[in-house]
Amino acid sequence: FLPFWLLGLFNNGSYVILLACAKSISDGGTALVFLALVVPGLTMKLSAPYWFDRVGYNKRLMMSTAFMTTSFMIVGFVSAHTYDSGSETKTKWQLFGVAFASLQCSLGEASLLPLAGKYDSCALKSNEAQNDGNKKSGNITAYSSGTGLAGVFGFAWKVILNDWLK
Repeated sequence: FLPFWLLGLFNNGSYVILLACAKSISDGGTALVFLALVVPGLTMKLSAPYWFDRVGYNKRLMMSTAFMTTSFMIVGFVSAHTYDSGSETKTKWQLFGVAFASLQCSLGEASLLPLAGKYDSCALKSNEAQNDGNKKSGNITAYSSGTGLAGVFGFAWKVILNDWLK
């Protein structure tokens, strides 16, 4: 239960953190941040049926991890670095980093949700084999609950690290 809850929390946490920081990323164009958070992920999910069967869960989750790391490194580094050419270059790079978070969240969600269902069905088969049909595995519930708490987690992260400790 706890592993899938944490996976849901951390998978969607990056999305919410960048959503909460949209005003900091692009002061006048928060809609650009929203688009950068939606369009790449939508593209990932639309293309998934054509290649997910060729790439295992392990590789997809490693790709998701790489996307998240890249996203936070780009956005964080560019935020800390001052550019002589103005904020336009800074905003472009940060939106590029936000796009990686979109890819991460969508790839993670499209991989972890079926994985949770796979483990739920394995647990149910195991319970049926033991003639104990009353026990149910709640991996999908745990994952969903973790994604729900990601909203609170992401905005709390922003408030604590950006507003209080600034």
